Amino acid sequence: MGAGRPRKISKELIKDARAFADGGWKTENEGIAVYPTLTGLALCLGIHPDTVKEWRNNPEKSELHKEFSLIAKEVTVLRKFYLVQLGVKGELQPRICGILLSQVGVVEKKPDETKIIKVEGALPPALQEVVDSVNTESASKE
Repeated sequence: MGAGRPRKISKELIKDARAFADGGWKTENEGIAVYPTLTGLALCLGIHPDTVKEWRNNPEKSELHKEFSLIAKEVTVLRKFYLVQLGVKGELQPRICGILLSQVGVVEKKPDETKIIKVEGALPPALQEVVDSVNTESASKE
């Protein structure tokens, strides 16, 4: 990432972003916990992380911005999902996992608390099932 003008959004960039979200973030590093991040997306696309955040937060600018925003949000959801999986498998130290999850909006809750998960945009079917089951369980406790 060099200094200067940011790369312009394009169909090719959207294609590369989609490839990243569809598994392009995975690496062959043995023993290293790997999960998708917006910083990884920026590195993959050769743009500054602030540009990723700007495009994600301004979907109304154009149809390409809208599509990029949905992909970036999907990467964030995938990050949450994989952090939980790595934590459950014990591949991340509990404290580190907790810190990383808190950065993406997952908070530790007491057993008697309920939480409805709200996600913007379409999710992959497997993730949508998880969200729906949590929401159904949370709603039935109220």
